[in-house]
Amino acid sequence: MSKVLVIDDDPVIVAMYKKQFEAGGFEVASATDGDEGYRAIDTFKPDVVLLDLNMPNVSGPEWLRRVRSQPGLKTLPVVVLTAGTFASQVRAAKEAGATQVLNKGRLDAKRVAEVVSSALATRH
Repeated sequence: MSKVLVIDDDPVIVAMYKKQFEAGGFEVASATDGDEGYRAIDTFKPDVVLLDLNMPNVSGPEWLRRVRSQPGLKTLPVVVLTAGTFASQVRAAKEAGATQVLNKGRLDAKRVAEVVSSALATRH
């Protein structure tokens, strides 16, 4: 069973993705900010991360740079979600090591689950 870590400060978003991923057979953990997400990486050991770009304490790009600096996490698939459409935000996430960047407003949970499954398939 693949493990998905959802890092987002919006409990409604977390619940929506958690429901979708669990229905798809994934084991799911969540974190409400980047600091909690760092700890979850060590304890939960996810196969893929779904990361909000704008969070309290640690931004998505900052979180990615920190994770990518750890040798065992350089290839961990990280799908970044953002409500914004600013090209600079997307570029910052990609430069920091995002596997893919998606706009929250244009996707439903099912489509996000498909993207996560695809990211997992390219890792193995």
